[in-house]
Amino acid sequence: MSDVPKYEERYCAFVDILGFRGLIAGLGDGSVQLDTIRKLLSQIHQPHDPRFIGLGDNDFQAQSISDAVAIGIKVKKGDEFVIPPGFLTLSANPLKGSGQFSSHGLNWFAELVFGVDIAKNRDDFTTALRAIIEGNEKFFEHAEYLKGLDLNDPANEEEVFKRISANTKTIEWWGYMAAFFGSIALKAVEEGNASEAAWAMATAERFRALAIFKSNFEEAVFAGQSARRLVDVLRTPRAAFGMHYSLVPTIADE
Repeated sequence: MSDVPKYEERYCAFVDILGFRGLIAGLGDGSVQLDTIRKLLSQIHQPHDPRFIGLGDNDFQAQSISDAVAIGIKVKKGDEFVIPPGFLTLSANPLKGSGQFSSHGLNWFAELVFGVDIAKNRDDFTTALRAIIEGNEKFFEHAEYLKGLDLNDPANEEEVFKRISANTKTIEWWGYMAAFFGSIALKAVEEGNASEAAWAMATAERFRALAIFKSNFEEAVFAGQSARRLVDVLRTPRAAFGMHYSLVPTIADE
């Protein structure tokens, strides 16, 4: 009889804290408090969420590993693993994401959406540029006002431009302009026209940055501005609003 253990099939997931290394580094310059790290790790080291109690015989298991958690459930014949739509959503807007970013995690997210790894594609930049153009096209290809048009058909280019031009300053508009100037840059690179390639690429990246900002950060920035307005209201003397009540709690007379 073999002593080799038999492994069972399980659905597994590895949950990590984004930017944890940056949080640790923040201890040195004082931007992060030790108590913050301690509380965070105390949650990670107790991964058995009460919501999983009573899930039957799926044998839910969780194991904390440093700043991460490995979780798994048993797979039975006929089981189908389904992740509900929106269950794992990354967003700079805390009202739309399924989690919360630390400051370092937010930096990681910004690097992710802007794509800072382009420097490594120097030797085959045309391939990278084509991928960037395709990414820019995703900003507008599903626009409601473009439905029914084949965006890959050159015969529709004028109509596409006409419809998008009627909706300027939008995510779709900035994405379209980024893709347009990216195509000019690609052609210039292939033709060896360095000056035009540099001009078109710089222009495309500025439009792309605006599309990324509007799709990922605009709402979060506006929420911050709204929070400031609320703070200003709270700091305004109550008399300015004709209010004469006190914010100090009192005990009502019996």
